[in-house]
Amino acid sequence: MSDFVHLHCHSEYSLLDGMSTPLDIATIASTNGQYAASITDHGTMGGVLKFQEACRKTGVKPIFGVEAYFVDSIASDGDGKHERFHLILLAKNNDGLKKLFKASQTGWTNNFYYKPRIDFDLLEDIVDNDIIALSGCLGGAICKAIEAGNSARAEYLSERFIKDQNQFKGYRDWE
Repeated sequence: MSDFVHLHCHSEYSLLDGMSTPLDIATIASTNGQYAASITDHGTMGGVLKFQEACRKTGVKPIFGVEAYFVDSIASDGDGKHERFHLILLAKNNDGLKKLFKASQTGWTNNFYYKPRIDFDLLEDIVDNDIIALSGCLGGAICKAIEAGNSARAEYLSERFIKDQNQFKGYRDWE
């Protein structure tokens, strides 16, 4: 089997972005000889159970995650109309999955403004050895700062994400 694994896949649960069903994702991964695949839908973990069952049927290891909507601070988000940046969070194990469910619930119930938001405070509560955080995509906060020519913000965000190795182990800006 291939060592390559997609860590950023959107399913039909990512409205206006993904079209594949969780079964499609698992089947394609299996057909291509991949031993695992992930599901990282925009702001939701709604497809996790279907993805788990699809992976069981196809013999693919499921990697559960979410593409969260990130802001630096909910408290200082003001009117809530600031840009939300993408941040991929992946569960390494069952404890990580529980933490992702908790973060998702908090985003939807306490931090919702047009989208379920997470911030550094919430990340500090959940990101540890059970969760891996990736920068997201071109919609990630660091990438957007670089695109805007704001190297000071890109440096601040990079330092903030890695400031405490115990809390942010696994953070990578791979995309």
